[in-house]
Amino acid sequence: MATAIVASRQAALSAPEITDTRLLQLWLHGRLPRTQRAYRTDAARFLVFAGKRLQHATLADLQAFADSRADLAPASQARTLAAIKSLFIFAHKAGYLPVNVGAASNEERRQALLEAVGGQGQSSATAAYATVGSSPDNQ
Repeated sequence: MATAIVASRQAALSAPEITDTRLLQLWLHGRLPRTQRAYRTDAARFLVFAGKRLQHATLADLQAFADSRADLAPASQARTLAAIKSLFIFAHKAGYLPVNVGAASNEERRQALLEAVGGQGQSSATAAYATVGSSPDNQ
């Protein structure tokens, strides 16, 4: 039954009449009002920055947006990017996006850390990754 619900949700979100605005409403549903305001603002800023619909956003758009937020405090930068990546995850799982663009940026960061620790082994890479907020085993 759960599979049928997911399949019908994916079919519904793939329909051409679904817009970024409707997807944002679905993504924000059930969140606290303060969180909704912050995430809605973050998503709007990203979409205006990218100048395209979410379905056409690329990893380069996400990276450029992240770079453009360098004037914010580190915690604000992290929260903003976490919100945008959450949107990409939701949109991908719902069938609105064919790929999760945000996941590519996580993989890129993981590979850079693995290269940085070189021959020190996986546990060192995992420890280094944890210092930036997430373990590669959880991705």
